[in-house]
Amino acid sequence: MAASQGFPLRRLLLAAAACSAFSIPMYAVTPPPPSPFDSVDETLHSKPVTQLVMGRFVVSLEVTGLTKVQKTIGIGSVEYQGDGADAASWLCYTLDSSAPRQRLWIVSNAEMGGPERLVDGVRAQYGNRIDASPDCPSLPKRFQPVSLNRELWLGTVETSIRSKFGSPSKTIGNWEQFYYLGKTRGDGKCAPDGYDVINGFSVKIEEGVVKDVEATQVTSC
Repeated sequence: MAASQGFPLRRLLLAAAACSAFSIPMYAVTPPPPSPFDSVDETLHSKPVTQLVMGRFVVSLEVTGLTKVQKTIGIGSVEYQGDGADAASWLCYTLDSSAPRQRLWIVSNAEMGGPERLVDGVRAQYGNRIDASPDCPSLPKRFQPVSLNRELWLGTVETSIRSKFGSPSKTIGNWEQFYYLGKTRGDGKCAPDGYDVINGFSVKIEEGVVKDVEATQVTSC
């Protein structure tokens, strides 16, 4: 699909659904914020993000499942909200030892993540009023620091992003978007050209540094 038209996100990206919950917990849940973009323009020549690194634990996009993340970290509950293509499961954690504090969501879109609930999205943001809660407990220090591919994270300076990825493919206000679209044959079921692979990230830049980041990878026919 032409980059000028953008690539639809509805069937691809994580969504912060405000619809009915799959089950009703005994506490309020904190869903990931809505995506800053409703489509992507693919301008990069290679995947910019493929892993979430948490200390020595590595979460690979579309490979690692939410259940493994939960069991490895040892705390946190998998929440679920939404309907249809907007439904999503996630784990939420609070990095309350950082200054400013950070909130992290590890997400699996219900449609694209499959029954294994493979992680296909990551969202993180700064916030001075962020506190740990039953649905967003404090992330144990052994799983810190946190980053995407050991390079990109909250606090990354804008000049560093420019040097690695060039100019953004799209901007909305303080938000900048960087995406890659490629092909993979995978299991061969999506003939003749193979599967579309969309991988990328969006960042909110304030005062020259990243204050909010969203990263996704989705493979679709």
